[in-house]
Order: sequence, then structure tokens, then C-alpha cells
Amino acid sequence: MSASDRISEVQDEAVAAIEAADDPEALERLRIQYLGRKAELPQLLRTIPQLEPAERAAIGAAGNAARGQIERALELKEADLAAGEIAADDAIDVSLPGAPSLPVGHVHLITQTRRDIEDVFLGSASRSPKVPRSSSSNTPSTRSTRTSRTPRARARTPSTSTTTRSCASTPRRCRCAR
Repeated sequence: MSASDRISEVQDEAVAAIEAADDPEALERLRIQYLGRKAELPQLLRTIPQLEPAERAAIGAAGNAARGQIERALELKEADLAAGEIAADDAIDVSLPGAPSLPVGHVHLITQTRRDIEDVFLGSASRSPKVPRSSSSNTPSTRSTRTSRTPRARARTPSTSTTTRSCASTPRRCRCAR
């Protein structure tokens, strides 16, 4: 039996075994069996330098073509097995409700303030903390810290101008904050 006949037999045997493989582990074992370092096809290709120069080109081309066809068959079978696993494992049930969308961003500050004000007026201040209110603003503690700003007190307050006039004396030239 010639080397080229043996190469074609190995190629046919490998392609048939690859097509019969049913799981990725078996496919890997076949890759090692037919294309590994100690496999028959690489061993046949290592004998090319010992052949006659006329046979080297033909057997080298046949060996490389066989290796290429075996590699393509392996890739196709791997893709088929991967597609089958994806279809079996990740089947999507379209009758189930979708995943809830996650909130993105935050509530605008004006919207948040408006809601807080609405809560105060509606009486359900659940989002804002409850702060006790005083019944009168003229409690003794607040009365003592206030200063009186009457027109008479303003007249006694030193200003930047040389003459100080009250609001009642010259209404046109008055610079007080009314």
C-alpha cells in the first residue's frame, strides 16, 4: 500500500469518526487521535524527506489536504455541537414576563421638592422628617436676639454720608431700604 493511499484512508476514517461524535470530549479525543503528535497522519508526513523526489510533492500535497479537511470537519462539528448545546440549555420561554427594568438616575431636585411640599400640605409627610413647630414666633428666646430697625434707630446708625437724614424729612433723597 502506498503512502498516498494510506493518507486518503486515514482522512476518510477521521471524517467518518468526527461526524459520528456526539459530545465535545469525544471530538477532542478524535482531534488528538488523528492530528496529535503521535497520530498516524503526522507520522506519514514525517517520512516525506525519505521518499523519492518525484513522490515528495504529491504525497506532501495529499497529506496537507487531508490535514486541512480533517481540521475543517472538526471545526464544523464543534460549531454544530455548540449550537445544539445553546439551543438545549438556553431555551427562552416567551410566555414568561420579562425582567423588570432597573431604575436609571434619580428624581430631579425640583420634582423632589415639589413632592415634599405636596406631602406637607396633604398631611402625609412620610417622605420628609417631622419637625415640631413652635406656636408663636415671639417667644422670649427669640425676642431678646432681635434688634429693632425703626426709622429712628436708622437715623442714629452711622452712615457713609456726612449728613444723616431720616426718611420723614426728605423723601426724595432717602436711601433707606423700604
